[in-house]
Amino acid sequence: MNQLFGTDGIRGAFGRDMTPRLCFYVGRALAALTATPTVVVGRDPRPSGESLTAALVSGLTAGGATALTCGVVPTPALSFLMQKRHADFGVMITASHNPKEDNGIKIFNRTGQKVTRCQELRIESLVHALFRGEEFPYICGKVKRISAKPYREHLESLPPLIGVSVALDLARGSACTYAARAFQKLGATVYLSGRRDFSGRLGINENCGATHPAVLSAFTKKCGADLGFAFDGDADRVLLCDKRGKLYGGDEILYLLSVWRGAEEVVGTVTTNGGIEAALLSRGVGFSRAAVGDRNVTAQMIERGATLGAESSGHVVFFPEMITGDGIFTALFIAGLYRTLGEGFYCRGSYVLYPQVSLSVSTARGKDLLSLPTVKEAIAKANGFLGEGGMLLVRPSGTENKIRILAESQTLKKAKRAATEVQTALITAQQQNLSHSPCSVASKEV
Repeated sequence: MNQLFGTDGIRGAFGRDMTPRLCFYVGRALAALTATPTVVVGRDPRPSGESLTAALVSGLTAGGATALTCGVVPTPALSFLMQKRHADFGVMITASHNPKEDNGIKIFNRTGQKVTRCQELRIESLVHALFRGEEFPYICGKVKRISAKPYREHLESLPPLIGVSVALDLARGSACTYAARAFQKLGATVYLSGRRDFSGRLGINENCGATHPAVLSAFTKKCGADLGFAFDGDADRVLLCDKRGKLYGGDEILYLLSVWRGAEEVVGTVTTNGGIEAALLSRGVGFSRAAVGDRNVTAQMIERGATLGAESSGHVVFFPEMITGDGIFTALFIAGLYRTLGEGFYCRGSYVLYPQVSLSVSTARGKDLLSLPTVKEAIAKANGFLGEGGMLLVRPSGTENKIRILAESQTLKKAKRAATEVQTALITAQQQNLSHSPCSVASKEV
C-alpha cells in the first residue's frame, strides 16, 4: 500500500480509496496503539459516513476500545468532546472541503490536536500489517452514544450578538445543526444558505460553502447582512465577507485578529500572502511560516509561543480559547468584535495583498511529474522570472489528487505568467510521459 495520510488525514473516493475495510483496519490499529483506549467518533453528513463510521467502530471495539459516538458534528466539536471525556483518541469521518463523492478520516490524539507524523506512521504500519493478513487479538470493547451538548454550550457562552445580522453559508455540512443555533442563541439576526438537502440531490460543498466564496458574497449583499461567513464541510474553517460583498480569507483574518488581539507572534504558512507578512512585520508582530496543514501551524505556534495562527484556506487557531481550528467559534468571535468595533474592524488600508494566481493539474502521480527534468526546468525558469520579490509554490495536494501551483508577485501579470508556464509544463509532461493518467485543470486569481 502507498502512504495513507496526506496533509490532513486520509482521504479518497468512497468505495475505491476510502472503504469500510480500510476504516475497520484503522479502528483496529488505533485500538492496538494503547491498551483499551477510549475513542470519540464523529462524522460529517455525507451519505457514505454511516457505513464508514460503523466499520470504524467495529474495528475499535474488536480491539477492546470504548467507542463514544456523537453522530454528525463539526470536527472541532469532536476535539472539544475528547477533552471533556479525557479520551485517548478522536476520529472524524470527513473529507472536509472535498467533493461529496469523497470521504476521509481525521485522527486526533489525547491533546485534542491532530496526531503527529510519528503517530501517523505507527498507524500506517499497523494498517499495512492488517492488509497483509497479520492477525491481531480480538478483545470485547464497548460502544456508547454521547451528546454534543457541551460543545453547543461552549459556543453559546460567547458574548451576545444583539443587533448584528449575519449571512451563513453552511456548505450543507456539519455546521448546519450548530452555527445557526449558536448565532441565534446569542441574539444575532441570521440568514441561511447551503442548508442540508435531505433528498440527497444536493451534496456537501456542492456549489456552496468555503470552496465557493462568490456564493457567500452574493448572498450577503442580497440579505443586507452586516457580515457573512462560509464554512467547509466539517466546519473547521471559515471565510469572512463584509456587507459590500468583499471576501476575507485566512490570511486577512490572521491580520485582522492579530490587530484586535494584540498578538506579538503569529504563524502563517508557505502560502500566506507576502502583503500580509509585510503588514504584520511593519506593526512589530513576529511572523513565521509553517508547512501547509493546520497541524503544522498549531505545532509551530506551540514551538514559538505564538497565540494566533492561520492557513490561507481559513483554518484559524488562537490560544487559549481554541485547541484546534474551529470555523464556527472563529465566526462568533469575529461577530463579537464587529458588534463592538463596527466597520472599524476591517482596518481598511492597513495592508495591501500582493497578486496571487492559483492553478492546479489533476493527477494521481504528482511526485512523478515533479521529478521530471522538463518540469524542474519550468519551475526554475518561473522562479527566475518572478525574482526576489515573488514566490512560487508547486506541490502535490495533501487532500486531493492534484498538483497545486501558487505564484505571487507584486504584479498580476508576472504571477499569471509564472503559474501558467509551470501548469503548461506539467500538462505537457503528463501527456508525454503519463498519458494513461487523467488530467484536468483548475484556476483561480486572487
